Amino acid sequence: MCCEGSEACEEEENQTGDQDLAEPVRWSERACNDCGAGSSFIGAPCFGLVEHREATAACGNFRCMGVHVQVITLYDIVRDPQSRTPSLIFEHVENTDFKTLYPTFVDSDVRFYLFELLKALDFCHSMGIIHRDVKPHNVLIEHRPQPGGHRGKLRLIDWGLAEFYHPGREYNVRVASRYFKGPELLVDFQEYDYSLDLWSLGCMVSFLTLSQRWTL
Repeated sequence: MCCEGSEACEEEENQTGDQDLAEPVRWSERACNDCGAGSSFIGAPCFGLVEHREATAACGNFRCMGVHVQVITLYDIVRDPQSRTPSLIFEHVENTDFKTLYPTFVDSDVRFYLFELLKALDFCHSMGIIHRDVKPHNVLIEHRPQPGGHRGKLRLIDWGLAEFYHPGREYNVRVASRYFKGPELLVDFQEYDYSLDLWSLGCMVSFLTLSQRWTL
């Protein structure tokens, strides 16, 4: 994490939090330049938020996470000059609704997309981040041949509940979604860690292999 807790990022967050966003603001480019990460981090992955204050705080945590193939990429942040509503601009994914798509998967499809999801989680965990809301709704899949011979494209989205992990720290248990909550959350155990995402991943395995028996 090139800028977690750094003075440069704290100053950048304070500056961007109050300015007029009528014109596009390339948060990831400006923040990572301050941190010395260079232009290779332009388009850092982020998440969908509506509240400006939440977007400011969240992007302050994630703007230096970098770009990863299996994580949705944020291209820009703009604000409508009339309504002053901030909008996050992401890459486009031709997603098929999981309730329609999953029942069509064969064994090799399940293996491929689970491996892609594992890559996304491995990346965010390596950067010290827990996603905390892994579920089918937050996994976009474009199920058609891709450049390089891949059978499809997967993107992990919605980083609104994500948080940096610090050993021994107590976290909010009101995270994740009903059918994908880890047991720690159900017993109000606040000192959870990256394994919370792996429990949700296990639920995803069940959903992918037994999707016709699930009702969400």
